[in-house]
Amino acid sequence: MSYDQMREFFGIAGLLIFIALFAGVLIYTFWPGNRKRFDHASRIPLDDDEQPPQGEAGPGSASERPKQDANTSRGDDGRA
Repeated sequence: MSYDQMREFFGIAGLLIFIALFAGVLIYTFWPGNRKRFDHASRIPLDDDEQPPQGEAGPGSASERPKQDANTSRGDDGRA
């Protein structure tokens, strides 16, 4: 088997594999049984279930940031 024959064979084989993979993804996506799962997943960003209770700080708030003393805000040369 020469290089040209192998290149042609594997080119066609790769194309067929990717077509089959694409068809499988489409079938999985549009399968009627997956609709409920996808509808639930599409609403996750809009759900307000995970808000912190009143008085508690959320992630990234000022109470969670480390305190800086006056010397750490300067550069290496001591200038502000």
